[in-house]
Amino acid sequence: MVAAALGRILDHELPAFAASLSREDPAFAVRCASDGALSRALDEARRALLRYATFLDDVCRPAAEPATGLGEQEVCFQLSETMGIPDSPQALVDAARARLGQVQQQLLDAASVVEGAPVLSLGAAREVVARVQGPRPGSLDEVLDLYRSHVSRAAELVDRIAPGLLPPGWSVHVAPAPPGLPYAANWPAPLLDPGRGGCFFVPPDPQGHPLAWAASLAVHEAIPGHYLQSAAWQARFSTASAPVRCLFMSDPVAIAHGFWGAMTNIEGWAVHAEGWMGRAGLYTPDEALCALVSDAIRFARVIADLSLQCGWMTDVEATEVLASACCVSPAMAAGEVARYRRIPLQSVTYGVGLLGLEALLEERTASHGERPLGETYAWWLDQGPVPPADLQRR
Repeated sequence: MVAAALGRILDHELPAFAASLSREDPAFAVRCASDGALSRALDEARRALLRYATFLDDVCRPAAEPATGLGEQEVCFQLSETMGIPDSPQALVDAARARLGQVQQQLLDAASVVEGAPVLSLGAAREVVARVQGPRPGSLDEVLDLYRSHVSRAAELVDRIAPGLLPPGWSVHVAPAPPGLPYAANWPAPLLDPGRGGCFFVPPDPQGHPLAWAASLAVHEAIPGHYLQSAAWQARFSTASAPVRCLFMSDPVAIAHGFWGAMTNIEGWAVHAEGWMGRAGLYTPDEALCALVSDAIRFARVIADLSLQCGWMTDVEATEVLASACCVSPAMAAGEVARYRRIPLQSVTYGVGLLGLEALLEERTASHGERPLGETYAWWLDQGPVPPADLQRR
């Protein structure tokens, strides 16, 4: 099972790696090709990985116990020590359930606007969502133009309602994702190299880009979400002698260490940015509906991931919760649950990060009074990738 899946991945990734190497260092690739060294190395890598996968199939999988979570004690420790959250898992689940209920009502209202008639159930709303996400771009050029247009529109709106928030001379390069990156992603502005920008990567397959989802994705990954945040941090910390608060803001580093504190800040801001742009009128009715589906998923993740890790839910129950609560397909819901098993607690950073940021901004308004939106958000971005819960205690 593992070997078969890995074989399919290697069939795609190893040739893609060789092609990427040829583009990045043509002279080196030619030397390797001339004596067959690269081909032999790739074959050896493939055999080694497949031997390991066969060992997992034949030895490890038969001996493995049913999937178990981290356990409530470990969950409490990670929430407190890596995210700065003193609340119990149950308290977070309860808060997420309450917020999910609000989002579901908003989702029904948005589906009614799209339909031009009342949509009274989440099942009916799921049918509306499935229909509006049907249209796709026709080519890679159309994909790139689509996202460039959304980034430009969002930037114009930000500049109008929060002047000064965008860094001087900002730009976002929208480009096809390189081989091996199967999803849209922000490649942040390099923290310690202020002369360079980053990139918003999008998968090149036009079928992977429902038009109705593109606007909120561009907001999340680019402006005013991840890319704006990375550019602000570059401006703030590129000359710092020891920007230690930025240690765990890279996804691969955070995943390797299971340290999600910075991600509550990063994902919390990107989700907040989606809502901000929606309230400011950026989205069409179809786009607003899909943005609300994303909101529902973020809060359902808190419920399902924490419940799985604490042993309060099975995989099947978690899949049912996600599919029924968020207007998504059972296949997508099952994929979400597999993610929670693979990288426990990462998915909760979106919802709890948003709740923490909202509480922090409310607290700042109470203590400093109403301030211009650009000034408030500039203060937030100036703090760097610190968990919102930690900033609240300062």
